[in-house]
Amino acid sequence: MKIYKPPAPIEHTSGISSVFLAGSIEMDKAAPWQSQVEAALADLDIIIMNPRREAWDASWRQSIDDDNFRGQVEWELEGLERATWIAVHFDPATKSPITLLELGLFASSGRLIVSCPPGFWRRGNVEVVCARYGVPLLDDLDALIPALRERLGRPPTCGGVRGIDHVQLAMPAGAEAQARAFYGQGLGLRELPKPAGLAGRGGCWFAAGQAQIHLGVEADFRPARKAHPALLAGDLEAAIAHLEGLGIEVRRDEAIAGVRRFFVDDPFGNRVEVIQDAAPRRPHTVS
Repeated sequence: MKIYKPPAPIEHTSGISSVFLAGSIEMDKAAPWQSQVEAALADLDIIIMNPRREAWDASWRQSIDDDNFRGQVEWELEGLERATWIAVHFDPATKSPITLLELGLFASSGRLIVSCPPGFWRRGNVEVVCARYGVPLLDDLDALIPALRERLGRPPTCGGVRGIDHVQLAMPAGAEAQARAFYGQGLGLRELPKPAGLAGRGGCWFAAGQAQIHLGVEADFRPARKAHPALLAGDLEAAIAHLEGLGIEVRRDEAIAGVRRFFVDDPFGNRVEVIQDAAPRRPHTVS
């Protein structure tokens, strides 16, 4: 086992599972549960990232301008992003605002396992978030540790693939203005600058929430009539009205019960789906 604590740089080894211990730390209230987890998993060939410093300096300003404070927060974010699993424990004697923030940030990642004993002041919120995103929720640390051990014993799959970075669509040469009009003005996506090494190839990149849509020039272009990206909209009806106001045909679809969505073609004939963000989604399956 290798344990990393801030500010030590986190070094990952290929093929080795890792866990970030996200949870209550409030030094004068929270029990040192992280040490209990470390001892219980000591026989495993894993990496543990424990954000609980040996000596916390309370004089650090809670500001991005304080290098020490910012370094601690960025160390934690890096660990959360890179971990195979994230173990979250809420100590009932604490408020744990940062732990609640971490739960919200990574609830949809499919990598969380949570223990929240009865008596935690926001247990109801934790229950709802875990139920919505399919996050395993246990009642205490004694239940969390064996469940975490079982998951860490699984071989890492596919190099730890976490999600989708971007979707690539093809477009004809010289049609960037049309792409910007549809994806930018029509769908409201923010255009991203292409890397210098790729800018000369033409096409456009757009941000779609945490993912991206890349339109690349294809000499023998043929539109994707079936394969397509699916985007989330905060207000589906407003999106429909906006697109129709621009003269773009929208095709509503009710094939999935309870899911509000429509399809639209971009200027090149590529199929695009737009789904109401509040629609029920399939939870991450974590057995």
